[in-house]
Amino acid sequence: MSPGYTPIPADAETVVDMLSSTELLLLFGIVDGQLISNAFSVRVSPESTVDDLKKLIKAAKAPSFVHIPADELRLVRVSIPYDEQELAPIRLRSLVFKRPLHPFDNLREVFGDPVPRDSIHFIIDTKPLGTISNNN
Repeated sequence: MSPGYTPIPADAETVVDMLSSTELLLLFGIVDGQLISNAFSVRVSPESTVDDLKKLIKAAKAPSFVHIPADELRLVRVSIPYDEQELAPIRLRSLVFKRPLHPFDNLREVFGDPVPRDSIHFIIDTKPLGTISNNN
């Protein structure tokens, strides 16, 4: 583990307590096929991993993913500027820039620091396992 790395626990109460730090990344995400108005945010340490982010998402979106263990959430890195006029659902298959995220990826390296503002940073992929690619 990296120096300064603190794994994020899965229980929501402990996660909320950890959010008191001032050096957190603010990331916005949506579920594949949802409107940009359904975006939600999570605050996470830049030294955390995608695995830690999955645990935060599961807590933030409860009870939406109660049937899926955090480690089975599939996240895809995207960069979609916020547009309040956007009325169509955002679909992974229609995006050119997308990158599947791996559990051990460092969030600072994946999203940058500072993170681009007013953007969707990740999409939760809900397609059956094995169907994600950069060409979908």
